[in-house]
Amino acid sequence: EFWVLARSGLDAGEKLLQEGRLDEAQDTILSLLSVAAVDPVASFSCGLGVSALFFLLANICFHAGLGLRALQAVQLSIVFAARELQSKSVEDLQNDPIFPTHLRQLVASVEQLKPSVERKLETGEPWRKLPARVAVSSESSSDSAHREKEGEPSIAIVTVCDYDSSKTSLGTFSKNNRETYLHVREAAGGKASVSSSSSSRRGQTESLVFYEMSPQLPLEAPEGQILHSSSEAYDLRRPLAWGKIDGLVSAIGEGRFDWVVWVDCDTFFLDPEIGFGDLIGFAFSQKGSKSQMRVGEEEREKVRGMYRDYLKGTPESECRGVRETGSDCGVLGLPEDLWRETGPQALISEDGLMVNTGVFAMRAGLWSLRFLLRVHAASLKGQPLVMHPWWEQAAMTLLLTLPQAVKRGGGQEKSDYSAATNWGYPPAVFLFSQRQMNPYPHLIASQMGTHVAAERGDFVISFSGCKTYTSPEVCEELFRSHFARGQRMLTGERGEGGGEAE
Repeated sequence: EFWVLARSGLDAGEKLLQEGRLDEAQDTILSLLSVAAVDPVASFSCGLGVSALFFLLANICFHAGLGLRALQAVQLSIVFAARELQSKSVEDLQNDPIFPTHLRQLVASVEQLKPSVERKLETGEPWRKLPARVAVSSESSSDSAHREKEGEPSIAIVTVCDYDSSKTSLGTFSKNNRETYLHVREAAGGKASVSSSSSSRRGQTESLVFYEMSPQLPLEAPEGQILHSSSEAYDLRRPLAWGKIDGLVSAIGEGRFDWVVWVDCDTFFLDPEIGFGDLIGFAFSQKGSKSQMRVGEEEREKVRGMYRDYLKGTPESECRGVRETGSDCGVLGLPEDLWRETGPQALISEDGLMVNTGVFAMRAGLWSLRFLLRVHAASLKGQPLVMHPWWEQAAMTLLLTLPQAVKRGGGQEKSDYSAATNWGYPPAVFLFSQRQMNPYPHLIASQMGTHVAAERGDFVISFSGCKTYTSPEVCEELFRSHFARGQRMLTGERGEGGGEAE
């Protein structure tokens, strides 16, 4: 019955849009989304319906001059529509009798909106135009002194490379690239250590946690239930990509680091003169935050306890209901108390379509653990996002951007996002530009108008989506050539820092 009402609401909203009654049109669609997009049963029972509502909201916002809200609404529309690809083809989506959906049209809308939005972000925060190393050099002296007083944060760089070595050399390239990056930084005066397992030494500034097989948290049966093995909590088809969340949760839950950083296997470091500690310090500087950059022992102990409770499924554990009843754990939005946190807890960027999880950093405290446990819970058996084509990226996009997109009241929805409202993200999230955290080789960037190409001087280079836009053979050659080029940049063989644009 709700979706019959939603179809009528869409027709009414479209009519109001055509008549130029934008405020009424927005109110009509938000009233429907306030139901459809916050109830997981309703939202995922008809993803195309939610997608259609968000797409119309995007059109309304665009005509109202709310470019950032329009872009965010299209991104959410794509997340809900793409989820239907688990059981339907692109043609099935186009021919749906009630909510016909054209994915290419949605992507084209993002490509249309993204350039103007990027210009707005760069006008509000000019440092976004700069390479990462140049941008972080503007950290104020007072914030630098605050950072020195607190001490350098200990950082775990986590990577999973679960690939068949007989078919690709990516795992070898990736591990060597990270080891070279850390060794060069250590030789230059930084502190770094390398580990090939899930354990790393405490007391070092930067450590590598490298998995050659995708990890899976060893979940125990909740009280009163029986699990013959931890794998019973997971769908047997669970894509390996979800393992990045297991690796990050494990690194945080062990309570030995101040920050954890995820770096995709197919991302290479290019510039050893910048570390994640520099990015973290810059984020605190820009936020003007005096909150703790490092994680104190009291918070570490609480983190360890929360992690143990989650593994055991105790009554106090976060997201227990997922394993007891198959219910949702809030993947459609963060709890209000997490929205109230203002100190930087997560450093991320967007790619063309949504939140990019190729490279991101999280403070290893309670905020990040609660956030990541919600993402992890979305990967358990029976959850609607397990087989989403964008896995954890879809879950993180919903958690971080959906609450503001459907929020009503106070007239906030009538104005666009800005630096003052953190561009629509929770206050605890710091948004870097795509170039600073996740640029692509020109060959891949050229295939999609919203992907940014790497240039000389960039921190990293990413190859995510390579096989989608090229072929396994082309990807392998790109890995090989950029790995060799990256090694030269890292070791200074040519006397240059940063990457190359080719």
